[in-house]
Amino acid sequence: MVQTLLLGQVVTELKLSSEEDVSRAMRFAKDTGSSLGQALVAQEIISPTVLKACIQAQWMLRDQVLSIEECRAAVALVQRRKWTFADALLTLGFSGDESKGIRLGELLRVTGLLAPDLIDRALERATSSCLPLGKAIVSFDFLEQATVDRVLEIQGMIRRGEVTVEEGLQQASRLKASSQALSKASRILTRLLIDAEFVSVEDVQGYHTAAVTTGRSLADLLSLYSTMDARQLFVLSSIARRVEAGKLTYKAGMHLARQFKLSYADESKLSAVDYKDGTVSFYVYLRLIDYLNSAKTQELITYLSANQDVVEELLKSHTSGEKVSWKVKVRLCIESDDILDACLQAAFPTDGEFVRKAHYMLHLVNADCLKLEESLVWRSA
Repeated sequence: MVQTLLLGQVVTELKLSSEEDVSRAMRFAKDTGSSLGQALVAQEIISPTVLKACIQAQWMLRDQVLSIEECRAAVALVQRRKWTFADALLTLGFSGDESKGIRLGELLRVTGLLAPDLIDRALERATSSCLPLGKAIVSFDFLEQATVDRVLEIQGMIRRGEVTVEEGLQQASRLKASSQALSKASRILTRLLIDAEFVSVEDVQGYHTAAVTTGRSLADLLSLYSTMDARQLFVLSSIARRVEAGKLTYKAGMHLARQFKLSYADESKLSAVDYKDGTVSFYVYLRLIDYLNSAKTQELITYLSANQDVVEELLKSHTSGEKVSWKVKVRLCIESDDILDACLQAAFPTDGEFVRKAHYMLHLVNADCLKLEESLVWRSA
């Protein structure tokens, strides 16, 4: 049983939450398109620090490096003293780097499937967003999903003792030749860039050739050497991947790309992109990125209580003159995306750029230009 523990099982086995709370988080994850880990944080079941500890405990339990009891002791230290999981293990006399087999980053680095600088960038983003490294790599178009899946399969074979590390590295090295061809998602991205008039045919042709010959993604080369910025490329790459996966027709993808171009040129035109059903609220999004944690929320409420005139002015168009309690007014501020944005800008002026960026990224999620999970990774770029 220990070897097959899923994240939800790890949380309950470590006595961090009840099965009912985990089920509630799973429903939230399904409704919002987020991962279970992010849902556990958004629902305030566990903290981001504890989530990272649980993810580390998950693979150490799977590889039988630690027992459930040892993981419980380590996570308890993480909770109580705000330590990292590795620091907690060292205090208990264990090495946080022990593992059977080889890590995904090592496999990619040693076999040359991914350049060290890209692995480091993906690791940083995966860590900050509590996502598996493989998902971060695919989200940023560093490698195709099929290549990452095959490397993960080889990694599993090494851990189960079905092949030696040397044999696994040889198998992974053979993938390098097949990864050199430009991916289908990159070919779709090329069409989107040209058809939506982000670039000319001449502009993208050189990068297209360089991507094929170097094995790097088209988006990565454009990000490094073209005048296009990371946000544009990330959103368009996300649309291209969903066209590739059959979740969008090319026509629908082109429509989204053109709408994104319009809203990107003038962020005041956010309404130019139609929202899909089941949108994510700004409050939930800020919880998911661990901005509105318990301490920050309390700071906000304290500010609103001390500046009730600001709240009254913001709520003029929402209360229609009716008298409501202060608690209801605060709830209205939190439930309305635009009012919450304005409240945060007033309460935390130094966070203005971050709040504005978060609101815009949420807009792209709700307009279906980005998957929720991808937007959470992109924020750490």
